Amino acid sequence: MSDWLNPERFDVAVNGGDLCVARWGDTGPVVVAIHGITATHMTWPWVARELQGEAQVIAPDLRGRGGSRDLPGPYGMKVHADDCVAILDHLGVDNAVVVGHSMGGFVAAVLALHYPERVADLILMDGGLTLGELPPEMDIDQFIDVALGPAAQRLSMTFESLDAYYDFWRVHPSVQDEGAWNEVFEAYLAYDLMGDAPELHSKTIADAVFADGRDSFTSEDLKRFLTDYQAPVTFIRAPRGILNETPGLYSNDLVKQLTAEHPHLRAVLIDDVNHYTLSTSERGAKLVAEEIRGVLTS
Repeated sequence: MSDWLNPERFDVAVNGGDLCVARWGDTGPVVVAIHGITATHMTWPWVARELQGEAQVIAPDLRGRGGSRDLPGPYGMKVHADDCVAILDHLGVDNAVVVGHSMGGFVAAVLALHYPERVADLILMDGGLTLGELPPEMDIDQFIDVALGPAAQRLSMTFESLDAYYDFWRVHPSVQDEGAWNEVFEAYLAYDLMGDAPELHSKTIADAVFADGRDSFTSEDLKRFLTDYQAPVTFIRAPRGILNETPGLYSNDLVKQLTAEHPHLRAVLIDDVNHYTLSTSERGAKLVAEEIRGVLTS
């Protein structure tokens, strides 16, 4: 497994500087895998391993995160989508299967809406579709802070060591399931940490997170996505959410409504995972890879 925790990394020139991009595999069709709001490309090692020999998995660190943290704003879904198109241009690839997890799903949706010719197939994972209205008592930033919980809280914290960072995360509700704490999740956390002990901190920039969170709720592109984008869309969801809560981000009723209104939307429920373990557990990644494999061979 160790090779999959250390992918090839290279830079792609984008507006404002260089985007850090990871690559697993060097043959086969390209899968562009886009991570969530506070994450990095280290969301994807399990999925990439499952697709070994079948595809190249290309995963950026979105600007404001990971190795792309120094890229300046503005942020927002269209900016991230433009950065992903720059990756395809850099690789000389006409189109790719585009997979987006969580906020990465919103990026993927906007990419498909503006650049449909660059998207061979679109897979959204627990993101990309409307989440409905905010609770009336909360503004957007308050909602983001509460919804993300410790993932947002850590952005203003420092840690004396990697072990202390692990300890902070060990009590997170999402890693209480059997198999949820594993070498991939440890590598995901280790890659996120930077600085000098005893003041280590996350590579993710809070301003990027909150700017992108606001755009996820206010983007006119996202409001019209399912109406204007008529190519097939696969929507994979977890039954449990960011804090392992039930229901997850997308309730059964909401998904039934969306699939009834938009026949080109196919919904897939992966049982017994949460928002994180959809991609960072071996079982979740295996089933996600099956869905990707299905469009690669169709």
